[in-house]
Amino acid sequence: MNNLSEHWVFSPFKLLLSNESIDFYVVHLGGFMFDLTIGFFLVWNKSRFFAYFFCLLFNSMNSRIFSIGMFPYMMISVMPVFSAYDWPKQVINLLKSKCLPSIQTVPKKRQNKLKNDKTKKDNEKRKKLSTKEKITLTSIFIYLLTQLFLPHSHWITKGYNTWTNGLYGYSWDMMVHNWKHIHTRVTVVDKSMRKFYLNPQTWTKSMRWSHHSDMVKQYAMCAQKRLIRDFNITEPSIYIDSWISLNGRFAQRVYDPRVNLVTAEWSAFKRPDWVLPILSDLTDWRQTLKQYEDNIYQQNDYNSVIFIADFPGLTLSNYIDSHFPNTSLTVLKGWLKIEMVGTGHMMYTRFMSAGDHLTLPVNTFHRLTPIRAEAAAYMYVYANTSHQMLNDVKTSAHDIQDFAVITDADRSPWIRRYL
Repeated sequence: MNNLSEHWVFSPFKLLLSNESIDFYVVHLGGFMFDLTIGFFLVWNKSRFFAYFFCLLFNSMNSRIFSIGMFPYMMISVMPVFSAYDWPKQVINLLKSKCLPSIQTVPKKRQNKLKNDKTKKDNEKRKKLSTKEKITLTSIFIYLLTQLFLPHSHWITKGYNTWTNGLYGYSWDMMVHNWKHIHTRVTVVDKSMRKFYLNPQTWTKSMRWSHHSDMVKQYAMCAQKRLIRDFNITEPSIYIDSWISLNGRFAQRVYDPRVNLVTAEWSAFKRPDWVLPILSDLTDWRQTLKQYEDNIYQQNDYNSVIFIADFPGLTLSNYIDSHFPNTSLTVLKGWLKIEMVGTGHMMYTRFMSAGDHLTLPVNTFHRLTPIRAEAAAYMYVYANTSHQMLNDVKTSAHDIQDFAVITDADRSPWIRRYL
């Protein structure tokens, strides 16, 4: 969660703090302390009122900063669960006393006597638990045990483990893992071996499913049914090539792109063999990647960089559009074979090792394949000239609109498009 300080909700803090200080002290450190202590302040009667205020403020800010639907409003609506169990009665009685002062009330002495009599009767009844109370207590106990067990159940439900262990699914895990979705390609092959490319957001707007193996399997099965029903595609096979960066690592494939996910085996109790392992031996590169990124952004505001790692034997095909004339490829680790492809023919092949640098020609395809026994890591560095023209050249409103259309159409983390 970087650069959140640029959002307008943090404007009051900018009177005293810089953006970097807001990100560190308010967003990260303040958010950590809030999550750590707010539960205790909500339970304590003397601090509950102030805790309600900060909960309301926190969730209201979240509703403006993040696109998370009704979640913050639901959190606000359930805040009263921390109050006394009879708080609705207290509110109703308070309203009655304010709005209906003429109603005759029972004298206080008489009220105390009635209350004491009721307490004695209740105590006599509670000497022995009723069947209903036993069932309730047992249910609560089972529920608590289940909640304690579920976070550690990943050794049983292995089918839900992708790169991380746990039944996260669509649960609130944004503070646990930072998934950066780079690109997902969905390839459809019919019975006659014709190949199609399906927009992964055709039937779903969120890409969160792309890093959960169980959801990827569900997506493939649902897509197969729709392709048969809506497009009359015979026996479609579906191959998904999803590239994701986890917690600042290299972007890498999550699933084997050679496996047909329609027929691929999936079980809740067995780890899918078509899920590729995370390249943990490259984890130590994260700080180095951050330094590379900072240096590249300092050179030019329009520069961008993508860090990629891939497995031996798998090939990444890419296309460099004319809007990215200064795109370069640098190998950071391992050996790489690059094949430049012209219109229907191979132009040339080159082998690169760590430290080698190559400027890529525009309007051409190239294929990158790690060779030898280890994974290869490399980076693309490029500048979007369309964005630069929008800011550097004074044009008419019509020209700006045309440039914006081109820019939006060409904006892609894979430098124009990935095939």
